[in-house]
Amino acid sequence: MYRGIAVAVLAVAALLGGAVAFGAIPGSGGKIDACYASDGALKVINTETSPPATCAKGWTPITWSQTGPAGPPGKAGADGARGSQGEPGPNGAQGLQGEPGPAGADGARGPQGEKGERGADGTAGADGAPGPKGDPGEKGDKGDPGPPGSGGVKIVLAWRTVTVPPATPIYRTVCVHEGVFGNCLEHGQVFDHYEPGIASAVATCPPGTQSMGDGKAEGVSFNVSASEQERVGYTGWRATFSNLAGVELTGRVEVRCVEVAEVATVPM
Repeated sequence: MYRGIAVAVLAVAALLGGAVAFGAIPGSGGKIDACYASDGALKVINTETSPPATCAKGWTPITWSQTGPAGPPGKAGADGARGSQGEPGPNGAQGLQGEPGPAGADGARGPQGEKGERGADGTAGADGAPGPKGDPGEKGDKGDPGPPGSGGVKIVLAWRTVTVPPATPIYRTVCVHEGVFGNCLEHGQVFDHYEPGIASAVATCPPGTQSMGDGKAEGVSFNVSASEQERVGYTGWRATFSNLAGVELTGRVEVRCVEVAEVATVPM
């Protein structure tokens, strides 16, 4: 048998040009590489040479292990004899502190101690809330008459109304496209434009009085507004009204006046 293997090896060596390394058969791990032909002929080759040997044309590579597969594990052996007692080990590290235990029962009351010295006075507390209202007291005696007082100040409201003429149409706008002038909602919409009606009025304080300050002006409708207002000396208040409606409307101007001994004539 060994002779047959050697012959096969020599044949492979001749096939590969004489470069054979017998020490590499079997290869690493007990592996054996070979080639076999269709007639059953077998040739062992060395695949760990440089370059490694390969099978010739018409031969098929085959590999097997020298050691074979591992067998099933054997049965467990009998327990051995018990060994002798070992040396005591070193002391372990100190463990963590345990949870606090439950509170104990109250002890018996001790004897009363001696009376201590009086402490310093504390700071004054905040005032308490007011108490409920008391009952009305008895009516007191009538007091003596007071000295005669000076004359009171007379205040007068002076006012005047004015008829404000209607607004006058001046031109008309027709919408060609939506969005023109910022008001057009549809094509062909018409807007009339008016010149407002203007009227002025002055509320004048009566003789012997003068105005207490600024006056006031307002229209009877939201279409009438006081566009200009001004003081007239010390005795009146003037307002100019604008009417945006197509009908006559009314404006009102007023001023509060106080009675004086002599009307001031200081220039404004």
